[in-house]
Amino acid sequence: MLEQGYEVALDHVSVRLKTELSPLYHYHELNHTLYVLESAQVLAGPEGIHGEELTLLKTAALYHDTGFLINHTDHETLSVQIARKELPGFGFNDAQINQICSMIMATRIPQSPEDKLSRILCDADLFYLGTDLFEHFAELLYLELCATGAINSREEWMNIQIRFLGAHHYQTETAAAMLDAVKHQHLQHLVNNH
Repeated sequence: MLEQGYEVALDHVSVRLKTELSPLYHYHELNHTLYVLESAQVLAGPEGIHGEELTLLKTAALYHDTGFLINHTDHETLSVQIARKELPGFGFNDAQINQICSMIMATRIPQSPEDKLSRILCDADLFYLGTDLFEHFAELLYLELCATGAINSREEWMNIQIRFLGAHHYQTETAAAMLDAVKHQHLQHLVNNH
């Protein structure tokens, strides 16, 4: 039953992200959400997540950046507000919604996951750091941060990326095993070309 509610929510959120998002968001748009959703499912199996827990994880991934529909500032809190408003209509109960909202808030940088599902979502949100899509997504994020006035130069972006990659660690054993080596290569490349 819950999975059916999730499927309806997936269609609903996909349409909203496709049609309502500001064009300033080059990175935080539907493709990012679908990538995080897919990454969460890649990590869920090896981490022993299935059934209702998997549905809750997928729903949190689906809603984690919906706050950008309102504003990029404090978007996690806005995402939680949207989830709390919409999810009862898709058949989710209060306890399930609370769990979903807790996962969403854990993705706020610096990440602060307190349970396994939140750790998986945090890793799914930054999955690209350890893949060959790193440069593609980093460029989209750079364009978005410039468009929203968050940064002013490539130099500033390079410094942010080096600091961020240097401090980041994956929260689950599965993600660390899959992604750490390539992530460190990206960091080394940035340092060498800085």
